[in-house]
Amino acid sequence: MIKKFFQEDNVVKLISFIVPVFNAEKYLQQCINSILGQSYSNLELILINDGSTDNSLNICLKNADVDSRIVVINKKNTGVSNSRNVGLVHSKGEYISFVDADDFLHEHFAALMIQEILNSNTDCVYCNYYLLYNQRSILKTPRIKTGVYTFKDINKFFIDDGKLSGILFGSVCSAIYKKQLIDSNNVKFDENLKINEDGVFNIEFCLNASLISVSSNLALYYYRQTASSSSKAFTRTIATNEATKIIEKKFNSTMIFPNFKEQISARYVSESFWHILKLCSINTGFKYKAVKDELHSILNDDILKENYKFINVKEINKYKRVYLFLMKRKMRFSLFFITRYIYPFLSRRLTR
Repeated sequence: MIKKFFQEDNVVKLISFIVPVFNAEKYLQQCINSILGQSYSNLELILINDGSTDNSLNICLKNADVDSRIVVINKKNTGVSNSRNVGLVHSKGEYISFVDADDFLHEHFAALMIQEILNSNTDCVYCNYYLLYNQRSILKTPRIKTGVYTFKDINKFFIDDGKLSGILFGSVCSAIYKKQLIDSNNVKFDENLKINEDGVFNIEFCLNASLISVSSNLALYYYRQTASSSSKAFTRTIATNEATKIIEKKFNSTMIFPNFKEQISARYVSESFWHILKLCSINTGFKYKAVKDELHSILNDDILKENYKFINVKEINKYKRVYLFLMKRKMRFSLFFITRYIYPFLSRRLTR
């Protein structure tokens, strides 16, 4: 069916895959293989080595020696947002896709995604993905049905839907974007953000898009869950405030988001919830003594208490309801214990 589509329409668009690389030697080759091995071959792979200190650069260069579709850019460490922006500058494709160096793609990712974006005449397409825990893959629960949307169709829940889930499209991976729209609207990654930079990019892109395609029925991206990718400790200031400040500065308008205040308020609770999960995660190694003061600070925040009312309690799953119950009652040790010893089993059911 894929082959027939391209034979009949004779349409072959160049897709630029942009992969920031930082100390990714363990999984990098699998990532590269999954891109070069796509059934859709008209692609370029831009590998941006972001100051790696391991063998990542050598892996990039060795692959470039045997495949002319690879472009290697070597630079000092400036972070993932800068690396992606550099990749955008050097990309030649009509379409762009971002891949993290420890993830990989289904072999028909490019073919099915480009087929969807051309058939629907949209500016981007988002597919579903798998969360990969070691050798076990868990299908992500879709947050939106398969279909074609305008920004106005989804602007009332784009920033936060009140379900402790955050920005609707929180990742730029598992998507393909029209490059012309990125260029003409100067859509870039904010290099000052360390968290939620993907979500802010997606807000700006989708705001300027005419049509947005969602293929929740297609799971074509494998998002590896590792200690470095899902459980980094970070300060609450970064977690809840920096991205929100950018969103408020750029998009605070009822013309853009009719219920902007409500979404920002719900976002505050969502980010506090996810910060607690990461702070108490077994992967951080922090003991209760080390995090109890910050937990106290989070749970006693007057703004947080005021914003609980913006959460749609009836629509969140039972596991999140437990967390919300404990948060409201400021039960620090219970939150720590559940996250440290029980959450690892529940995390495969919790959705964001």
